[in-house]
Amino acid sequence: MLILMLAVVLFLATHSVPAIPAVRQRAIAVLGWKGYVLLYSLLSIASLVLVGWGYRQAPYLPLWERDPRLFWLPVLVMPWAWMLVVAGLVIPNPFSISLWRDRAAEPPVGVPAVVRHPVLWGFLLWAVAHMVVNEDAASLLMFGLFALLALMGMRGLDRKRRRLWGDEQWSRCWERRSWRAVHWSQAVALLAGLAAYGVFLELHERLIGVAPWPAGF
Repeated sequence: MLILMLAVVLFLATHSVPAIPAVRQRAIAVLGWKGYVLLYSLLSIASLVLVGWGYRQAPYLPLWERDPRLFWLPVLVMPWAWMLVVAGLVIPNPFSISLWRDRAAEPPVGVPAVVRHPVLWGFLLWAVAHMVVNEDAASLLMFGLFALLALMGMRGLDRKRRRLWGDEQWSRCWERRSWRAVHWSQAVALLAGLAAYGVFLELHERLIGVAPWPAGF
């Protein structure tokens, strides 16, 4: 459990330190926006892998009785989580996490209009689905942390954007948002997320050590 706790601390550090304005601005100045996002993503993935390794090393301490009926929950939820994460990263979104930086306060269209923070919502779905189906202390610590982090990230980004643009412009953007403009490039991004989920589903047991399908399927 100590390894998991240290990994969690490292993961929090990789997300909290870049959030410091001076550190963030300096990194963007040196690396550029795309370089910054790429490095940040790689550090996040590395720290996430470390958390997963610590999770596998943690002792099994059950907190409640396992319910086999819930085993299908991650299988049904994770396609949506993968689609939101992949689409959220590649679709320009001035309101939230994206590989394409655009600070202009423009009304969102398509996916960002329906889900303002698609990447964070994807992580939240992943965390909650796995937290519910696993009944041990290590799972509650790890997945509960990611769920809380996703919720705090949404709130923090909203506050930052409102402060940057002002309440009037913020409200105007959301009054004019278009839910129907999911054009072909956004549809391709969603399908890419679904394909990525299919690949990870096949590799889940080898990478994580746990079969994703309910027993007997």
